[in-house]
Amino acid sequence: MADVERPVKNKRASSCETPDDYSIYLPSDWARTTDMPFRIADYREAGIFTDEEQGALAEKHGLSAEHVKELSLLVGNALDVGNYATFIRISRSRVQRSLEKAFNGGRLRAKPLLDDIGVINQVFAALSLPYFVPMPEDSSDAVHMAGPPEAIWGTGNRDLAISGPHIPVTLSVARKVLVPDNRNEEYDSRRRFVVQQCCYVALDAGWPLSFTTDATLAGDQRTGRLVELIKDVLQLVTDPPQRTSGETIVDDLEHARSSIIANGDHPALR
Repeated sequence: MADVERPVKNKRASSCETPDDYSIYLPSDWARTTDMPFRIADYREAGIFTDEEQGALAEKHGLSAEHVKELSLLVGNALDVGNYATFIRISRSRVQRSLEKAFNGGRLRAKPLLDDIGVINQVFAALSLPYFVPMPEDSSDAVHMAGPPEAIWGTGNRDLAISGPHIPVTLSVARKVLVPDNRNEEYDSRRRFVVQQCCYVALDAGWPLSFTTDATLAGDQRTGRLVELIKDVLQLVTDPPQRTSGETIVDDLEHARSSIIANGDHPALR
């Protein structure tokens, strides 16, 4: 097994962030996601695949038990609830701009992400913004919060207490301003992270990071040993199981190859 660095949290912060403009990261299970339904959980270094699933992957794809166990561990780490790839990035400046647009009568087109009022108010507080969504039975200065503060990553040592009055906003507005900076990028990151772990194991097993195009196939023509392995892995780690197109996997595979080369974190591609 190669000495591959495990997935860890990565701030992915913008280079232009300042103490007054920063990002926070929400656990994805706070959000109502609509992309691939990954099995995100606390895998506790035990891996994501059952013994039966590991056996099936080994037999179908000609992998050793050691490599399949490594695959289970790396993919489990990639989809662990504490991993950065399962966090959703929201920046303070973007929320502020969206609020200003709403207050000036502009139309917000973003697809809502959060439903729970307590969570929404927690996010406003984490961004050090003086807004909140009141409950119907609230007094004007009551703010319902939900979730422990540490559940939101990226607040650092900032004082989350809001000075001055809190400003009520409607649930509709709050849901449309508290959205990821780049929703497609946030969701793709989880799939791409899983694909990258498959690439590490493929390299350990001596496979090239390659694919083929089979013109005899109707529709999805991108295939190959690694592409088919990734298809099966993605199907196993989604609930309900999702079958991903070869074209999508090839795009992710190229991204993973570039990332591994740029990071220099696998001897086969140095």
